[in-house]
Amino acid sequence: MYRFLQTTRQRIHQTATRILVVQAFCMALGVTQSSCHGQQAANEQKTQDDANFFETRVRPLLHEHCLDCHSAEQNSTEGGLSLDSAQGWQRGGARGPAVVPHDPSSSLLWKAVSNADGQLQMPPGEPLSETQIQDIERWITAGAYDPRKGQVRIAALTKEEAQKWWAIQPIASMSQLLDELKNAQHSQDVANENSWVDHFVISACKKVAVQPLGRADRRTLIRRATYDLTGLPPTANEVAQFLANDAPDAFERLIDRLLASPRYGQRWGRHWLDLMRYADYLNLQVGDNRQGSVVEYYEAWKYRDWIVDAFNADMPFDQFLHYQIAGDTYSASPDGTPNHDGLVATTWYALGPWDNGDADKHKIVSDIVDDQINVLGQSMLGITLACARCHDHKFDPVTIEDYYALAGIFYSSRILHSLGAKGAHTEVLRTPVATPEFLARRSEQLNQISELEKRVKSLDSAASSTSQIANDPSGSRETSSSQKSQLEAQLSVLRSELLPEPPMTMAIQEGGTPGSLFAGIQDVPIHRRGKYTELGPIVPRGLPEFLAGEGQREPVTGSGRVELANWVVSAT
Repeated sequence: MYRFLQTTRQRIHQTATRILVVQAFCMALGVTQSSCHGQQAANEQKTQDDANFFETRVRPLLHEHCLDCHSAEQNSTEGGLSLDSAQGWQRGGARGPAVVPHDPSSSLLWKAVSNADGQLQMPPGEPLSETQIQDIERWITAGAYDPRKGQVRIAALTKEEAQKWWAIQPIASMSQLLDELKNAQHSQDVANENSWVDHFVISACKKVAVQPLGRADRRTLIRRATYDLTGLPPTANEVAQFLANDAPDAFERLIDRLLASPRYGQRWGRHWLDLMRYADYLNLQVGDNRQGSVVEYYEAWKYRDWIVDAFNADMPFDQFLHYQIAGDTYSASPDGTPNHDGLVATTWYALGPWDNGDADKHKIVSDIVDDQINVLGQSMLGITLACARCHDHKFDPVTIEDYYALAGIFYSSRILHSLGAKGAHTEVLRTPVATPEFLARRSEQLNQISELEKRVKSLDSAASSTSQIANDPSGSRETSSSQKSQLEAQLSVLRSELLPEPPMTMAIQEGGTPGSLFAGIQDVPIHRRGKYTELGPIVPRGLPEFLAGEGQREPVTGSGRVELANWVVSAT
């Protein structure tokens, strides 16, 4: 009972305390609400003042002096800059955002109209009056109020235009196309053809009133097929065998034989190698005196053979691309040996036409990344992504932010051993394909051999100095000779037991180039006009926003090449 009464008293006390607190809060709230209402009214008045100033002083000024060259609505955005909406100047152009609210001295627009730095002056022709310049400064200082809502643009296109852009439309299904053809007026002609390819040929011929030629004879057929699939003519014996074979599946068997030939991979693999700018070496010598360098890609042939083998093995295309983008990240075998195919498949990253003897080492890294983005875009996506290095793409929905989101992925990977000294050649990485135990044992053997070679050399030096002495009462020469013989015997054994050099690959690796501006795995800033010396805001690593969709997650697997590979090969 006592405990119950005690608990009850505590509850009454707590309740009373809460009531007092609530009353005090309500009293304070009345004051606060009054204060808030006053502040709200002041804010509303400021907004109205800002709106009046913008509509009467700033909007007419921009319309008269700026929008002829910087208007998304008029499809005229010189330097990538649009000034006909708040989104336009917030995003800015090749030099960055045009306006920094509350900070005129950091705003490119104010710098341009005032010619503050003596380098950037706008508008062209007659400059603004002093009053107009002051109006721009006052507008920016007050926060750059701008109610204009321009069209959402992806590079040079509006969002609606980008969604309809022909180059990114889904590929129509084959069954849909065939159904359309079968329902056409020439359906009877189509039905008489054996191959679905003929459906499209007949359809196209009908549209332009062209009569297709008759069927090719069998001798022509085998020549065409053999040239197409192997690049070589059929032998006389092969032609004779095909002509003598009147089985219904004779042509099908011919195609199977040609596809099984190693010549098939050699014929068609070279087209892919051309896309990936394959070469055994790179000749950078120019001029009559042939100044420059010749770069030999010691392991490049392995990539060539891998491509040929992939074609001959009929490797699935998604796997073919995934290996080349992120094969170095594949799991090793149970004994720890790196995935050889995965490493070799990434060799293309290192085959670019960049000058590894360039004195500007940071420029080398920038050019390497640009080359890698360009090759991946053209060969695997059918888009010239490299156009967005300096500005938004002129006709594809790719922005400069998209470019540097991808660039962060490639800056976070490396093909160089290190940045290297200024003016010296930059060494490309060569990755051994062997178990860690094998590499450790071979390194230990090499150290032992090196140590013994130093000792032999030291004995030779000592023997050379003692040979100047007429007599050698201590017998040091004899002792030295005996020691040298023992060391050379040990060296002979060690050299005979030395493990062979492991096979090497020119594979890419995770992590940026040591000594570069962006070593390690990290996001990178926009490079104004493509220059690493003029850096803008940092862009998170990712994929082209319009093409891959909004709301992407940042890469969680190292550089992001795994996520990039998954997206490139995805069906959506």
